[in-house]
Amino acid sequence: ASVQILSVESNGIKNLSKFKYLLKTEDSKLKIYFSSLLLKNRTNYKVIYQLSGLSNDWEEAQPMRNYIVFPKLPSGNYTFKIKVIDPHGLPSKIQKIEIVVPRYFYKTWWFISIVVAIVIYLIVLFFIKRIHLIKKKAKTQNDLITYQLTALKSQMNPHFMFNTLNSLQDLILKQDFKSTNFYLSKYASLMRMILSNSEKNEITI
Repeated sequence: ASVQILSVESNGIKNLSKFKYLLKTEDSKLKIYFSSLLLKNRTNYKVIYQLSGLSNDWEEAQPMRNYIVFPKLPSGNYTFKIKVIDPHGLPSKIQKIEIVVPRYFYKTWWFISIVVAIVIYLIVLFFIKRIHLIKKKAKTQNDLITYQLTALKSQMNPHFMFNTLNSLQDLILKQDFKSTNFYLSKYASLMRMILSNSEKNEITI
């Protein structure tokens, strides 16, 4: 008593028997056809099979059926084995084929590596641009402060301030307190106006 593997069918495409099969996609439906002279008389004989890589158990094929179906197979390497057990419990020679189910491309190591590399690149690029923007903003603020200080210095002419203070000092020495108070008030208003306007880009003439 013996059994022979005839063909392998995957997703409706049948291939003649060969030692190794490479299926096209993961989760493929697999149907394996076999032949035995005992198919018409399986009362005292059993056809059993095993798909190692999926299960190590031997299972009995359905009577009067010349094929075995695996609805879905995940990616991996499998070995299909089939044999006949006679009424005395003696097995026939095992027939076997290798079956390889490839992963979907987005589950392969090279695709995952590319995606990880792209993500790392984008993260690094984001931080580089972020740091560049922070530096640019800090430079702009420093330039603005420098500009404001320059504008303030240009408005508060040191010679004018020195001359004004000398004039006030002279009025105080002359004890002209009325004029001193008047010009000191005007000087204070001028300083306040200069400091206030120094924060503005434009002022009304």
